[in-house]
Amino acid sequence: MKSKQKNIVIVGKNPPPFYGTSVWFQHLQEIEWENDFKIFFFDIKINESVDEIGKISLKKIFLNIKSFYNFNKFIKENEIDIALISFSQSTLGFLKDSFYIKIAKKQSKCLLMLHGSNFKNWQKNSSFITRLFTKNIFKNTEGIVLLSSLFIPLFKDYFSKEKCFIVPNGIPDDFSFKIKDKNNKFNVVFIGNLFEGKGINDLIEAFLLINNDEIQLKIIGKWKSEKYKSAITSIVTNNSLSIQFLGSLSGNDKFHELEKADLFVFTSNKAEGLPLVLLEASMFSLPIVSTDIGATSEVVENNKNGFLIPICNPKLLAEKIVFLKNNPKLLKSFSLESRRIYENKFTLNQMKVNFEKVFSILAKKL
Repeated sequence: MKSKQKNIVIVGKNPPPFYGTSVWFQHLQEIEWENDFKIFFFDIKINESVDEIGKISLKKIFLNIKSFYNFNKFIKENEIDIALISFSQSTLGFLKDSFYIKIAKKQSKCLLMLHGSNFKNWQKNSSFITRLFTKNIFKNTEGIVLLSSLFIPLFKDYFSKEKCFIVPNGIPDDFSFKIKDKNNKFNVVFIGNLFEGKGINDLIEAFLLINNDEIQLKIIGKWKSEKYKSAITSIVTNNSLSIQFLGSLSGNDKFHELEKADLFVFTSNKAEGLPLVLLEASMFSLPIVSTDIGATSEVVENNKNGFLIPICNPKLLAEKIVFLKNNPKLLKSFSLESRRIYENKFTLNQMKVNFEKVFSILAKKL
């Protein structure tokens, strides 16, 4: 007798705004899942732009309450067996997410997911009541999905290793072919929201040290504040640096810049998970110089497809960029290895296979 198809809901936020978890949620909806599972998606987006994130208003409170009600109704009407819910690593964000978790626990199997790596720092700096509340919310869930085994130690007080499931991010293969900029410069690209936590200051300082018109930097992303934008762009203008700010790009516009690039740099100095921009860079066969933070080492294998460097070290960043420009054979070797890493670990299909393994484990408990 054929077993009943399992109904699974994945809770997330559709873009815009475009950032790691919203793009991840969008990619999941592009997957053709196996017939054993009927996958539903429940959008809990409240913010329409990055600027709105973290701000409280009466309108947002009302929209969240409405979303809780709709989620409860959705689970009942669709007879959901398993709910996959990501949670925030801030007290207010977690409080909001806890309502979805509580609703799911009452009516289905609830599986949690963490996208970043700031959990331990958040808990350490939180009150005793917040830590106690977190433990209570985690109780009676089926476990947690993590982007890398590197994050398992963060949850040793909450979940056994058997309840920690590893599902790295995956992205669709949009690679076409490499093209060279007409100006024939060595083309370095950075992608990310533009604020101090992404290491923009270090990036600019590195190019002050490089001071070479043959090496150009293209920065793609949205500024978090006009004051910060003015301070950074003034440095670039006053020192005639070969740096272009292209604004926020997505889809083909962003991919076109990656096609033209020679090198990708990632300079974040804040807690990171498994940044999708690194997956995109490896998908486009780009060598990568990245800070060693979060799970960046899963994508950047030091001295194989790029270099991992300590955070806040613009001097070393500058040295690595110049070194790769002056060593085209090594650059080519890194390029080929980046593509191989993407194909072996970070395709959309590989993420699908990993998730279906987790769903199958939980389905046996139903």
